[in-house]
Amino acid sequence: IAGKDGMRDRDWWFYEALTGSGWKGEAEVDEVEGEEHVFHLFNPEKEKARLLLKLFASFINRA
Repeated sequence: IAGKDGMRDRDWWFYEALTGSGWKGEAEVDEVEGEEHVFHLFNPEKEKARLLLKLFASFINRA
């Protein structure tokens, strides 16, 4: 979740609703402070974007 994302609160609500629903799957969330919505797409060379993409890949590889 990007810290300056206009949908930040809704994203947190969705995560909490999902993890509190009894669903047995794995859910993770990470908040990147000071960034806007889809920042990793607009500037993929930025260090925060690279770290976020590594988190995505790690999560998917565990599936």
